[in-house]
Amino acid sequence: MTVSLFAKKTVDPELATFIAQRTFPNRPSILDIACGTGSQLVANRSVVPDALLIGLDRSLGMLRQAQPKLGNIAWVQADAAMLPFEPECFDFISCQFAFHHVRDKSGMLGAVLEVLRHGGRFVMRNLCPQECPDWLYYEYFPQAHTIDLEDFWPPETIVTTMEATGFARVTVELEHLRFCAGFVRLARCGATTRFKLPTDDDFRSRLRSGDTSVGPRAGGRRCATGACRSSLSAYHSW
Repeated sequence: MTVSLFAKKTVDPELATFIAQRTFPNRPSILDIACGTGSQLVANRSVVPDALLIGLDRSLGMLRQAQPKLGNIAWVQADAAMLPFEPECFDFISCQFAFHHVRDKSGMLGAVLEVLRHGGRFVMRNLCPQECPDWLYYEYFPQAHTIDLEDFWPPETIVTTMEATGFARVTVELEHLRFCAGFVRLARCGATTRFKLPTDDDFRSRLRSGDTSVGPRAGGRRCATGACRSSLSAYHSW
């Protein structure tokens, strides 16, 4: 599969499937953790026009960018491990490519379970550096792979922790991707929410190194083969 890191957000297919399979006695409520500038929630609105949508992020700057995009979404500044909501108040919770930024990962999973309604679904996506050591980005900046292995939990660790926390029917799916983008743009722009960047000094050093196999000297565009994305899904037991 070939994808772009810079594509416009589309409706979350997991949310669309969940909504299509369920009937709700009351207005459905949906939370996106680490929502950033809110693009995913804005895209999701089309399949849940009457739902309560809430985007949560630690960054006030991100939320200020999200706010003007759509008026009928609530934006909340808070830590993912200390969710400021009543127990069992959300039907669907998502976290897109941000779990590695959370300092208290076990705390976040516990907080999610607490605010998820019985029968509700939690979906989390992220990159999986354990499954893609030959990714072009890591070939060019090998120390980034070392850093990511520390920050990104392996899928099996997440599954084990979720099951111990109390989630039911925990599943994981790995998908190998090809990111096609100009390499300098890939390293400097939107990919910063997906993985850790090298230092500025290392970035400049590699661009000056004369390595013609990757980067701008190779025409500035190459598919970064070998990247792997993990998708985890779980439910609050009935």
